[in-house]
Amino acid sequence: MHTSPNLSLLSQLQEQTQNLQHVYQPTKLNLQEETDLAIFNELLKNQANIQVFDSIANQLTELVKCEQPLLAMQGQEAIQKVVNKKLGSTALINYGNWFYYPWSNKLVHVLPEKDFITVRTNRNKYKITEEEQQTLATKKIGVVGLSVGQSVSL
Repeated sequence: MHTSPNLSLLSQLQEQTQNLQHVYQPTKLNLQEETDLAIFNELLKNQANIQVFDSIANQLTELVKCEQPLLAMQGQEAIQKVVNKKLGSTALINYGNWFYYPWSNKLVHVLPEKDFITVRTNRNKYKITEEEQQTLATKKIGVVGLSVGQSVSL
């Protein structure tokens, strides 16, 4: 006996999937913007079991070391002075961006985009030129594979 697919249920599930598309998009929050600050506070208040990852102080330290490599030899106090100067009057919690990942209920604090890229690409500094890095930044790379593809892409 051959039964036909449940088209009504299929249609409902397709509509549900469309309505949940936003769930797989991270939300970028800049706490210096009133609207973003309100969203941030709502997340903290209403998201049960939210996980917060805030290593912005360490990220700023790494950024300063990338920008002024010789500073690392002067010690932590010298690095902290430069970090404080970079922050200016901005509170550490407001510096950079926060990203909320709704599918894993995680809130992550990261450097501003330009600074984040500086820290992430610093080890390439003398392997490829600045111009080559700028060109590569405009490219998209696709990796196809099973378990190996995932490792390569990371």
